[in-house]
Amino acid sequence: MSLAEFVASAPLTPLLKSDGGIRLIAVGTIWRRLVSKVTMKGVGKNVVNYLNDFYFGVGISGGAEAILACVLFGKIVQDM
Repeated sequence: MSLAEFVASAPLTPLLKSDGGIRLIAVGTIWRRLVSKVTMKGVGKNVVNYLNDFYFGVGISGGAEAILACVLFGKIVQDM
């Protein structure tokens, strides 16, 4: 296993769904979070410049939730 595979991997925890199915939840390790934080400290500014017009939720508190809300709103409007 390479270092990249080790850092990107996460143990899976199976949870039972109400319909009897199984939902797998991946929980990353502290090493994965630490590596991503350190990496973003080094390249974060470059990533922001690279993403430019596609800058959705990167480095913005609550940005991912705003994207999700927009997508859900668009689906609701589309279904009308």
